[in-house]
Amino acid sequence: MNPLFQEEWPLGRGLVRIIVLSPSEFLEGTARISHFIENPVFQGEQCTLQEIQDYWSEQRGLLYESLFFGSNFSAADVQRFSATFPEGIRNPCESWFVRQCNASRDLYFSILRFPDSGDASSIFQCEVTLKHELSHALYYLEPEYRKLIHDMWNLLPGYRREEIYDRYSHFYASHRVIDEWAAHILASFEWEQLNDLSGESFLELKKRFWDSVDRERYLETISFLNRSILVHYPISAPEPPEASDVSSEAS
Repeated sequence: MNPLFQEEWPLGRGLVRIIVLSPSEFLEGTARISHFIENPVFQGEQCTLQEIQDYWSEQRGLLYESLFFGSNFSAADVQRFSATFPEGIRNPCESWFVRQCNASRDLYFSILRFPDSGDASSIFQCEVTLKHELSHALYYLEPEYRKLIHDMWNLLPGYRREEIYDRYSHFYASHRVIDEWAAHILASFEWEQLNDLSGESFLELKKRFWDSVDRERYLETISFLNRSILVHYPISAPEPPEASDVSSEAS
């Protein structure tokens, strides 16, 4: 496998490795691992890439590499996957992840799919997706951040927690829902989730995130990714945008 971009940061009690993959290697490398660890249908089971493609084609009318902008998993997740998908069953991209985890057990992968175009919305989507995936990494690697999220979750009314579980039930196994809910809030994906928190709690969550994530390095990475996308798609977006300071309240 040949990542288009790869960078490793210290984060919490481990390391996060940010990777950008072509759509084909994103499919080959992440689809079965992510579905093995977090999909309610495929969790803990052997499956083929075609079964995953057929599932999402039926459920959403899209293929995996079109439906998902990013993926995330820990070295421990990959080790569990490798026990069920031994060498003879894994493809080369999956085996690449296994080798990386064998060399370093405290890794967490935050993975982005290279966009299909260089327009402004695609570039912004990469920025938002990286923030989303880093929230997952921090949830796993920093117990204090995870505790804050669970404290906020426990303040929600019971009916609202049930609504969130129902909403995410087609995409995520139940043990992933709270982490996913918080990552959507942090990346400001949907106003419905943002409204689950008071303004004070939302700012507290963002502050805890930026106290742990190197903001300057994040912005440098985003600027590099923006330039890389525009080099690849020079016609659709000729001027590289500046990375936004996503620590602002508008993010």
